This record gives sequence, C-alpha cells and structure tokens, in this order.
Amino acid sequence: MKINRLFLMLVALFVCQTLVAQRNVLDAYKELQKYDKNLDYYKLFKKGNDWKTTSNADYEMSATVDFKNGYIEIDDDGTGGGTVNVQVVLFRTIDKRELIGVTTHRIFDGDFAGATYDFWKSTDSGWKNVTKEVLPTNFNYTNFCTQKIANVDAGFEKDINYRILLPQHGTTAKLYLSDALMMKQSDCERNNIDKSECELVELLQNNSYEYVELIWDKDNTRFKLGKGIENKQ
Repeated sequence: MKINRLFLMLVALFVCQTLVAQRNVLDAYKELQKYDKNLDYYKLFKKGNDWKTTSNADYEMSATVDFKNGYIEIDDDGTGGGTVNVQVVLFRTIDKRELIGVTTHRIFDGDFAGATYDFWKSTDSGWKNVTKEVLPTNFNYTNFCTQKIANVDAGFEKDINYRILLPQHGTTAKLYLSDALMMKQSDCERNNIDKSECELVELLQNNSYEYVELIWDKDNTRFKLGKGIENKQ
C-alpha cells in the first residue's frame, strides 16, 4: 500500500512539473522578444480586462491575447498611412515542446513593404529558429496556379515573396502570394517591366488560387502543403 501511494505521489509530482514547465503563448511571446525585434517593439500589458500595447505612432491600442487558443495578434494602423500586422501562435510538438509561429505583414502608404515568417522551437538551451525545418521546401508560385503555365523565366521566382496567415482556431495555416505580385502588375501598367513578364503576371492574377493550405503534421513537427483554395468572390 505504501509503495502504491508513493508511486502515485511521484506520478502526480511529475505531471505537476510538466504542466508548470509548459509555457503559454504570452510566456513564449515575452521570451521571444529578445530574438525578434518586431515582438520586442510591441510590449504587451493588461489594463482592466483588456490587453494593450503601444502603436508605432506612440498611442495606446488594443491587442488580442487568446490563452485558450494560444494566439496573439496586433494590428497597428499607425497614423493611418500604413499597417503592421503581427501574429503569434503556439503549437505543441509531439515531444511536448512549444513551437511558436511569428508572422509580420507590413503595408505603408498603399505599398507592400514586406512579410516575414519565423518558427521557433523551445529547447533546453533556449529558442531555436526552425523555420526551414517546419515549412515545406518545395512550395513556389506554381502551387498557386489553377492551370499549368509554360515557358516561365527561371528568374521570375526570385522576385515572388509569400506571406503566411496563422490560425487562431485549429492548426491549418494559409500560404499566400505576397502583394509583391500586385506591385509587378502595377509596374506592368506603367510599362516598367518587359512584355513577357507582364503576360505571366496577368496569367497568375487570373488563374491563381487565393491561398494554399498549410496542414500541421504534429507527428513530424512540420507543415505539409494542402489544397489550393479559390477566391469565392
């Protein structure tokens, strides 16, 4: 009887230690601030029942901190001339580690200024950037084509960027062609790039999925390419 009681106490202690060791999304956010300057800028604080941060235009604004779904989002409109969107999402790995996705999307004065995405895994020695291990290595603009497009210049791909929309609910993320493609279209309208590239841009605009699903594969700690989703509008 004493042995069984001791065994149960040890099990309970182990479970408690495991639960304490696991970080919630805000814990991870605060730790990652020293790794990611975008997060370091937006300090989160609670005011009453609401979470707040400070805009890049130096005023207080609301932020989303959803502990239940492991989700943080900040939408910073600044002074109205630009927008910075930051998403932070907590995933649990098969080995009980935390995996954090961090995305930033910037638009200023109507022009796309860039999208970044990083994935960090907790280790015994701190956080490790595992973006290359977590994302599919074989995605490119052809994954967005609803029909095959031939005779594409090999250099076209290097100018195409991507952005990722992380999920607040569930584990499926969305992969988008960044607004850089729209900028190329604008250049075409101003005749700033060659005709063949403009024709390709037009094909992509008219024959592309809105986004491609990124399916979370917990067993292998990575995302897999899912199906393309067409714009319903």
